[in-house]
Amino acid sequence: MKVRVLGCSGAIAKDCRTTSFLIGDSILLDAGTGVGDLTLEEMGKIDHVLLTHSHLDHIAALPLMLDAVSSRRSTPVQVHALPQTLAAWAETVCFNGFPCASLIPFFPEQRKVLIAREVVLEESPELDATGVFLREHLHAAAAIGPVEARQLARWGIPHRIIYNSPMKPPRFHPLPPTPPVRFGFFSELRPQKGHDILLNACLEAATALRAHRAEVHFYGVDTTRTDHPLVGQILDFLAHTGLEDIVHLHGWTDNVEKAMLSMHCIVKPDVIGQPWSRDIIEALSLGRPVIATGTEEGFIRHGENGLLLPPGNEYALAAALARMAEHHQVLELAGRKAAATAASLFHPIRNAAGIESLLTGQARCHA
Repeated sequence: MKVRVLGCSGAIAKDCRTTSFLIGDSILLDAGTGVGDLTLEEMGKIDHVLLTHSHLDHIAALPLMLDAVSSRRSTPVQVHALPQTLAAWAETVCFNGFPCASLIPFFPEQRKVLIAREVVLEESPELDATGVFLREHLHAAAAIGPVEARQLARWGIPHRIIYNSPMKPPRFHPLPPTPPVRFGFFSELRPQKGHDILLNACLEAATALRAHRAEVHFYGVDTTRTDHPLVGQILDFLAHTGLEDIVHLHGWTDNVEKAMLSMHCIVKPDVIGQPWSRDIIEALSLGRPVIATGTEEGFIRHGENGLLLPPGNEYALAAALARMAEHHQVLELAGRKAAATAASLFHPIRNAAGIESLLTGQARCHA
C-alpha cells in the first residue's frame, strides 16, 4: 500500500505543511494543511479520515476539504478518532448556514455557533422572527463577510467576521510573460454571472484588446453542451462578431489554481455586484488583481489590488479591460497588493484559529 506524505511539519512556512498522510487513495491520516496539495479529484476519493488528536495542525484542513467535496459525493466521509478527540468536538455544535440552524432545538445542552453564509437583503416579519429565534439560542456566530456581519448586528447576535480561506496560505505568484495579456473569467453558466456583459465589453474594447494582444478566457463554458441556452448564445455571439481571436472558451477545470496562475487579471462581472465570492478569494490569494462589479471594498480596494465597477455597465468594463491591457505593467504591483490583502484576511491557519476560538467561547465578539 502506498503512503504519500502530504505534510509533517508542526507549523507552516515556505514549503512546510502540517501533518497529513494519504494511505492508498481512500484513507487520510490526519488533515493538516498538506491536504491542500491534493487535487479536487484526489480529495473526492477519500472515504475515511483518521484523526490522531484534535490539535489544529492535525485537523486544520478537514472542514475545508469536506466543504470542497461534499457536493461531489453520494456518501459522507467517515471521520474516525478516539472518544476524547470526538468529545472535544461534541461540546459545541456548529451550524453551517441559516437553514441548518433549524436543528438548534435538537441540541439543548451544547454550545451553539452559526456560520452566517447567506446574504439576506430583504426584510420581512418572518426574517425578524428568525432573528429573535437565533438571538435566543445562539452563543455566537461567524460572519463570512461584512454584509453578513451587518445582518447579525441587526439581529443583536454576538459575532465576528471570519472570511473564507483558500487551502494554501496566500502568496504572490509571478505573472506570466507578456504578450499576451490574459484576463480570466471563472463561473458557472448562470445569467446573473454576467457572461453577456463581459462579451459585450470585449466587443466594445476589441480594437484596444487586439492592439495590445490581449485575450479573455472564459472557464466553465463547455462548448459540447449545445443544449444549454447560454452556451448557444455565447457561440452565436462569437460567430457573428468574429471575436474568436480575443475570447477563448474552456470547460470546467479541476485545477483552478493552475488556470488562474496562467492569467494576469481575473474578471468578475456579475450583474448583482457582490465582490466577495470564493473565486475572488482564490484570485487574490494567488496574487492576481480582480476587476469586479459592486461597491463593497471588503476584498477589492479600488485602484490598488483591482477595480470596482458599476454592475451591468459593459462600457465601464470595456474601458477597464482596455486600460489594463495597455498598462499591463501595473498588474504586477496590483497582484502583490492582492496577495498582501489575502494574507491579512484569508490566511487559513489564522482563520481556523478564529473559528476554534468561537467554538470554545474564547473569541471576542461584536454585539
